[in-house]
Amino acid sequence: MENLSKESSRFLENLRLYLISSGKNETETEAIVEELHDHLSEAEKQGKNVKDIIGQSPKAYMEQLSGEMEIDFKAMARYIPLIVFGGMAYYVLGDMIDGKRSYSMIELIGYPALSVAFLFMVAAGFRALASRSWGKVGEYSVCGALGIIPIAMFIGLIFLDRSVASPSIALNDTAVLTATIVPILFFIGAAIWMKTWLFIAIPAILFLPRLVVPWLSIGGETSLIVESVLIFGGMAVLLFLMNKKDNNKSAHHG
Repeated sequence: MENLSKESSRFLENLRLYLISSGKNETETEAIVEELHDHLSEAEKQGKNVKDIIGQSPKAYMEQLSGEMEIDFKAMARYIPLIVFGGMAYYVLGDMIDGKRSYSMIELIGYPALSVAFLFMVAAGFRALASRSWGKVGEYSVCGALGIIPIAMFIGLIFLDRSVASPSIALNDTAVLTATIVPILFFIGAAIWMKTWLFIAIPAILFLPRLVVPWLSIGGETSLIVESVLIFGGMAVLLFLMNKKDNNKSAHHG
């Protein structure tokens, strides 16, 4: 494919993000983006720009195109449970490592509900980012909101659980073992299905320090510092390896 101007490339990236976050079929989305790439390439040779091709604002064009495409319910049926169960797997496995042995009805209902709400909130945020020009400050603000709001929601749920009495379910040894093994099997299965080792690497980085540090001859604030260093250090190494892999792939294709 021929190189496009920065404006056209940005438009295609935003269009892809908007359609995918709107639940559209990925294959159809890529076909549309590829076709538009060819049109934009020819238009730029004639001195035209994005607006000359789409005939309206990017936001209006994306909304119109999205309205003409069907929602890919099959993909949503695959990925939404994967994301929700993935979030719950992190939450439950962390609780088992920390020794939690009971759950209130507020927790059992609230955490899955918040996970689904967060998923739709992220999709709405991505569509907003893709459909209009925010500038760097605006983009950071939206991304910051997507990070802060769910944290506030989960903190609110914790306070609600502590303030309102509700029936609770105590876990016996079999339930604890199940609640530990199922998330691990989920991460392994997701890694095999999605063909990426990140589903194993990220949980390992987050949870192994919480298992290893208590066995060391340290305590108090020092153990918390060591645990944090191991987690952030592991994440830094992971990001470095991912960046190196992407650079090698780009160099190979180039």
